[in-house]
Amino acid sequence: PTNGTIASGIVPAGTTLTVIPGLLPATTYYVWVRSFCGPGEFGEWSTGTNFTTTAAPPVYCLPSGAGFAQDPNGITNVTFGSINNTTGIELPNYYGDYSGLTANLAQGAVVPISITYATGFTYDTNIWVDWNNNGSFADPGELVYTGVSTNAVPTTLNASFTVPLTQPLGPRRLRIGGIDFGPFSDPCRTGTWQSFEDYTINVIVAPPALTLSASTMPAQCGLTDSPLITITSNIADFDVYTWTPSSGVSGTAASGYTFNTSATTTYILNA
Repeated sequence: PTNGTIASGIVPAGTTLTVIPGLLPATTYYVWVRSFCGPGEFGEWSTGTNFTTTAAPPVYCLPSGAGFAQDPNGITNVTFGSINNTTGIELPNYYGDYSGLTANLAQGAVVPISITYATGFTYDTNIWVDWNNNGSFADPGELVYTGVSTNAVPTTLNASFTVPLTQPLGPRRLRIGGIDFGPFSDPCRTGTWQSFEDYTINVIVAPPALTLSASTMPAQCGLTDSPLITITSNIADFDVYTWTPSSGVSGTAASGYTFNTSATTTYILNA
């Protein structure tokens, strides 16, 4: 700016924090300030600085079953990552926006997800993820799962999908949709016999590899302890270590573990 440049706004003397209204998303702005001493009297313009506003969040289509015949119950629970969400009928649209619930998922991770229905009918089920964050689920690779539940009440469909290894970090919208009389392909479907829910996944860097001194053990005689199994990766990489199942496991991450079981058992170490 020059001495004759007219300021975009004025704030009271002593102001250290202000709000600039009317800014556009994803736009870089440049700012200079100077003192106003009285009519026609100004100080010199300061050294400029700049900032960039954040991009506007995507706007998603809303599936709806309002005004159409529906089953008495749709999706009653969704569990994946840190999310375990039990729900009821989401009136009036038979759509639940749970995008405020977020699960951290690592790049390259295979993510198990369970979807429970209480409709009494088989439901064709799709899962979409808006990987490129453009407000659409129609791009290649964004339909990440298709499957069909049973008609038991309740029934749990055990699904899974993979986070791309090169997926950019940050939050992404996940949508689950189920309908009777499928299959179907429309994440924005309006119609009969359907149930939809949205969640948020936050893609994070994959954690370091977890390695053990051995992955198999010789047969043990009559409930005797196995040889010691130790963690060979950096123990400090993770805060908590748990075995599934935990029965028959003794020891700590620092000292190592022994296993005592009367039957062939697969143990899984979670961290």
